[in-house]
Amino acid sequence: MKNFKLTPETSYLIAVICGDGTIYKKEKKEYTIAITDKDKKFHENVLKPLIEENLNIKPSIKPMKNRNSWATVIRSKDFLEILTNSFGLLIGKNKTYVGSIPSQIFDSNLETILWHIAGWIDSEGSSKIKTYSTKYGSTKPILLKRKYRINQKQRYGISWNGIKKCSALLNYMKHPQKRENLKNKIFAASGRPI
Repeated sequence: MKNFKLTPETSYLIAVICGDGTIYKKEKKEYTIAITDKDKKFHENVLKPLIEENLNIKPSIKPMKNRNSWATVIRSKDFLEILTNSFGLLIGKNKTYVGSIPSQIFDSNLETILWHIAGWIDSEGSSKIKTYSTKYGSTKPILLKRKYRINQKQRYGISWNGIKKCSALLNYMKHPQKRENLKNKIFAASGRPI
């Protein structure tokens, strides 16, 4: 994949893979990236077209019955090696605990950064209405509240606060359910349509 370019669209895909994707590299030359999500429309109307148009790869969409979700599956040695060698993504399921945003994203333009943030929100994000003030302004790190397994590390996330900031990020989000959910909450809080 010599013609790979970091664009807003590919930065979005990298973020979704960082969040809800798993990279598999097996001895029998199997190079697979699988992105899982419960919303079939997200796979059909967002991920599949983005992959086909920007990577020139035809992914498959498969049901994952044991997880009550769907997977977009990309089989490409070249793309897998770009993700692991150029962007530092990790192979296997532990990537979420030790992964980070690739430095190339921070070095790119604002549009590419915002698409990347939206990819993280569409894969790992959630929205709720909560007002707080903090010395950090309207964005702050938060401990994720969840039922942790024994010996499981606590996980942190970034929280955006404020209708204006959330409305701006809404313009870059692609996940139909998460986008609609945030849109409804912004409308309920502000009384203004978006």
